Amino acid sequence: MLDNKTAQNRNEIPMNTRNTILSLAVTVTIVAVAGCGPSRVTNKAQAQANWTDARASVSEGLARDQFRGGSIQQARQTIDQVLAMTDTRASSHLLSSQIAIEQGKLESAEKSLKRAQELDPKDSEIDYFMGIINQRWQRGEQALANYQAASTKKPADLAYTMAHAEMLVELNRLQEAIKLLENRVVYFESSSALRDTLAQLLERRGAPGDQARAIDLFRQAVVLEGKDNTARERWGIALYRAGQYPQSKSVLSRLLVDAEYAKRVDLMLAVANCELQLGLPSDARTRFEQVIALDARQVAGHVGVAKSSMLLEDFARAKIALSRAAAIKSDSVEVAMLQSTLSIKQQNWAQADGHLAKVLLLDPSNSTAMALSALTKSKLGQTEQSRQAMASAIKVNPNDEWVKQVKSMLQ
Repeated sequence: MLDNKTAQNRNEIPMNTRNTILSLAVTVTIVAVAGCGPSRVTNKAQAQANWTDARASVSEGLARDQFRGGSIQQARQTIDQVLAMTDTRASSHLLSSQIAIEQGKLESAEKSLKRAQELDPKDSEIDYFMGIINQRWQRGEQALANYQAASTKKPADLAYTMAHAEMLVELNRLQEAIKLLENRVVYFESSSALRDTLAQLLERRGAPGDQARAIDLFRQAVVLEGKDNTARERWGIALYRAGQYPQSKSVLSRLLVDAEYAKRVDLMLAVANCELQLGLPSDARTRFEQVIALDARQVAGHVGVAKSSMLLEDFARAKIALSRAAAIKSDSVEVAMLQSTLSIKQQNWAQADGHLAKVLLLDPSNSTAMALSALTKSKLGQTEQSRQAMASAIKVNPNDEWVKQVKSMLQ
């Protein structure tokens, strides 16, 4: 019920004014309803999209865990469910491609990566995996471009730099690979792997100064990694090749104490040869004999025993060792040369001449064998043959130290 005053006031409003007010109220109501409709629909769609993305994120995480755990088929099923929910997550397509690569489905992997790249062109990981696919398809230049792009987008990621360098090596662009890694050594100041790889590339190039630089890089790699025996092994071998025998012996002997390396014949041989070079024939022979105990058909072991025995003037042991080596490898020039040297030491000129004839049959341009043959023939009274042998040796290599020495003896 309206009070009398209110009713009176309402009645005092003209009819046309009341109609205008009513019309305006209806219009405002319609506009308000019309304005709220799309907003409510938009909010609902956004909420649904957010919910879908949240579900997809959880499922993608599950797929990633399954993939890392080795459950490839389960990971495939899970990520396919994610992609059925939404096609707009670059990370889901990237994971799908990784799973496809693991399954050997490179075409599918490439398709997923291309979609991921459309969604997120700045993601360096997409370029990296595209490089892997192109490399497997032997599309070297494309793979190189992918790895370079990944490294440019994310220069702090060592894996991208290493992949870039390794692809350069595969394309026979060794100089560029070395330059790339040299420029990144300081940036990756704690990387053992980069130094180890760069050292190997320098060894392969073999330019002046490369060997010394490689040795230093191997040393740095060992210091950084601590227990990385692979880098330590390469360091020891590099020292051996450089003729740094005391250091090489120290590094490699330490490795041989490790159970994993205790039966490494190649490292034993390197240490034994270091001991020979350091004037430790007794120690060397013991180690060479250990090699033979592990592998009786190891020619280098028998040759090492012969060399160390000759230095110890144990000619009988040296002869046995050389006979065994010759039985294993009858066409060995080194063995035949050592047999001739042993015979000369024992002044058995006829036997020495026979071994030298074998050397020259296997290696006709061996100037040392020619000079020694001139000596043995001279001792056997074969003057003309000795002169001819000496002339041949001088013609082949007048700077050979043995040629000079024998020539002086025969004059």
